[in-house]
Amino acid sequence: MKKILLSIFILFAIMLNAGAQNEVPTEPVPFMKGVLHVKLQNDYPIDFKADSTNTVSIQDIKFLKKLAKKYGITRIGQDFQFKDDPTMLRTLTVSFSKTELTEKFIEKLQASKHVEWVEKVPVKKALKSMPVQKQKRR
Repeated sequence: MKKILLSIFILFAIMLNAGAQNEVPTEPVPFMKGVLHVKLQNDYPIDFKADSTNTVSIQDIKFLKKLAKKYGITRIGQDFQFKDDPTMLRTLTVSFSKTELTEKFIEKLQASKHVEWVEKVPVKKALKSMPVQKQKRR
């Protein structure tokens, strides 16, 4: 009986270990140049509206308007459209042209009392383990 229980335990332990994801990325995660996600503080008023392309006017967000020329802000997007979720409505995608100033721009935004967090946007890429199959035409 002890051998059977021990065998079951060992088999169970092997199954748990086999499913573990221990892969460490060998290369750094690439980020999109000139694009940041910016989460505004929860008390920041949502008195701005996005247009049909989810773009917010730079005039509507005063503290970003002051930084627009220095960092070359080209677009402010309200790309996370969850109308019932004020957190997502306060998460903006900020595109800018002066990419050589990315780190300084991040520091400036993080120092703002209106910003909760800032992060670079990772490049989305397809999984290597899922090959794309071509469909045959009939």
